[in-house]
Amino acid sequence: MIKKSLSWLFILLAITMLTYLIFNDQDTSNTKLQAVDGQLDLSEITKEEEIVALSGEWRFIGHKFLEPANFPDHAPIEKVPGPWQADAEYGTYQLKIKLPPHFKKIGIRVRNIWSSHRLFINNEIAASYGKLATAREASKPSNPVYEVYFSPSSDSVILTIQVADFHNARHGIIFPIDIGDADALAKDVIQDVYLEKTTIIMLLIFSIFHFSLYLLRIRDKAFFYSAMYFFTLAILVCTRGERTLYREFPTIEFEFYFRLQDFITYINAVMLFLFFAYTVTAMMKRRTALLFVSPLLLYGVGTLLLPARSLSELQYIFFTYINFLAFFIIGRLLYLIMKKSAHVPKNELIILSATIISLLIFSISGTFDQLFFSGRNVFNRIGLLFFVVCMNIYLAMRLINRTRDAELYSQRLEKATIGKDSFLEVTTNELEQPLYHALNITKSLSTQSMTDKQQLLEQQLERLLYLVNDLKDFTRIRFQDFKIDVHPVNIQMIIQHVLIMHEKKIKKTHIRLYKHTNPKLLVQADEQRLGQILYRVLETAIAHAGNGDMILTVLHLDTDVRILVEGAGPEPIQQKAADETGQSIGKAIIEQMGGTYSVDLLQNGIRFIITLPFGAMSKC
Repeated sequence: MIKKSLSWLFILLAITMLTYLIFNDQDTSNTKLQAVDGQLDLSEITKEEEIVALSGEWRFIGHKFLEPANFPDHAPIEKVPGPWQADAEYGTYQLKIKLPPHFKKIGIRVRNIWSSHRLFINNEIAASYGKLATAREASKPSNPVYEVYFSPSSDSVILTIQVADFHNARHGIIFPIDIGDADALAKDVIQDVYLEKTTIIMLLIFSIFHFSLYLLRIRDKAFFYSAMYFFTLAILVCTRGERTLYREFPTIEFEFYFRLQDFITYINAVMLFLFFAYTVTAMMKRRTALLFVSPLLLYGVGTLLLPARSLSELQYIFFTYINFLAFFIIGRLLYLIMKKSAHVPKNELIILSATIISLLIFSISGTFDQLFFSGRNVFNRIGLLFFVVCMNIYLAMRLINRTRDAELYSQRLEKATIGKDSFLEVTTNELEQPLYHALNITKSLSTQSMTDKQQLLEQQLERLLYLVNDLKDFTRIRFQDFKIDVHPVNIQMIIQHVLIMHEKKIKKTHIRLYKHTNPKLLVQADEQRLGQILYRVLETAIAHAGNGDMILTVLHLDTDVRILVEGAGPEPIQQKAADETGQSIGKAIIEQMGGTYSVDLLQNGIRFIITLPFGAMSKC
């Protein structure tokens, strides 16, 4: 009880620490100031407010690339962050900022500007990405995330940004541009970058873990789709937010980067939907699930094959469709719960419901970020954190439940197997004695000469006795309670006895027998069991050698004796399951005697090779 309580306590402690590490970066929402009419007054903010978002009303003039000195005092207003409303594909932003006294050295953080642009601080160029032009053919797009640091020469600064965008459906400053104390901003960037890298590493670890679970339980495809979801989500995080992929590979091509970003966004949603479809099998049929995700698959493939952002005008529709699928999953799951037809254990349903709710938070928040340029990823983080935690708890619970079920079925199977083996043991013991008595009576009745019918009866009784002994040996081998009596025995006498039992069948099937044995050769073996093994071997060889040849040779090879039995006929014969069972029993017994047992299927026949330890050479 104490350990269980401590486990819950440490889980809560770990979640608290994780939450702190995720949300301990600077929050620009503490500052409510907004730019008004192209001006932002930060002169009265407190020293605790170290980073501020440059949100609000910026001045914007479309269809012109203006130098800072030539920007007019009165110009149209555009809301930042957000797309410019002017009917233009290029233009110039400007914002005048009055700085607070504690901003001695300043940092500016740019997250997302579509697309090629040039940033001026006062009258000097601070950053330039892509190639600005007034026509698509002459422009070169670029959309990096970066920071600029400088020391202001006065208590005010003017930011001017020339932007050209011929690729995206909505043009402008996508996420807020942050300004603040250089040291605080640099620290915040480092925290965000390392937090994102940690998230990527965790997601990749989760994907490897879930792929491993799938390989262990290959019939449970839910683990495959959960692994694919975590893997695609890791790539998605690489391409969005802090743009880790871009930071690590700054020379990456614009076309490749944004094709990958858009493709992985929709494939990630497909993997998640299929995960739920395969997890709750009562939710829908597999074909129905594929029908639901087919629009996302087609759009994702289109974004990968066509020029980057050429289909961006449709993203409103498909982001809305992704949220519709999330609501559909919740609605369908609630319906199944009310109907009590989800066929999922209650503990799994509770965690699964929490997983879907956190998914909805993450999905809606991500949609607002991408479509309405909120620039606030707090709910993204909350949704992603709880979704990843809940999803892994759910899958762990699912694995525990399946393991418990497997253990229960294994116990039931073991009991059934023990019952079957006990029945076989009792039955074989009951059959063995009457068969011995019947065989002895048959032999005593025919001391002078045996008729064909009496000989056939004796052979059949002896065959039944061999089968009973096979059953007994099979049971004993399973329980590892197997004892044999090994001593020197004459191999030719055993072979001759077995051949007499098969004599009529050999003649009836027109088999030509070629035999080579040594009458004085002794082997170390259990005489009774070697006889029943050779009976089974010859029976199988005869079945393959109809109207053909059967070869039986016994060779002395130094410390071993090799017995070769080969049967081949004009047509191939398919091996029966009973033959394979007999061979497995024979192999186990021969190995107990210190020998080897092998079977080779030929084109039109079969070959047995048995080796036994050499016993001696008989003197008589």
